[in-house]
Amino acid sequence: MEQTIESLEEWVDLTINLLYEEWISGEYTRLSDCPAFEECVVYRKTINYLIEAIYMTEDVEELKMEPITKIFLKHYNEMSKSLN
Repeated sequence: MEQTIESLEEWVDLTINLLYEEWISGEYTRLSDCPAFEECVVYRKTINYLIEAIYMTEDVEELKMEPITKIFLKHYNEMSKSLN
């Protein structure tokens, strides 16, 4: 199952890149309007569901993936710094 989670995390990274491209296009006024946003959310929900199924501990919340908006903002800030 951990391999599945790792694979899905790679897809999140790829989809976050796509979301970034959609966002900087200026075509969308809200991040959630971007087509890739929902795909990112589905990956996140799936990963968190798998984490809950595998790790049945009190610390499971700490293992879960952050909300997509937080992940996106980190990516956006990193990309903005690399352009400057």
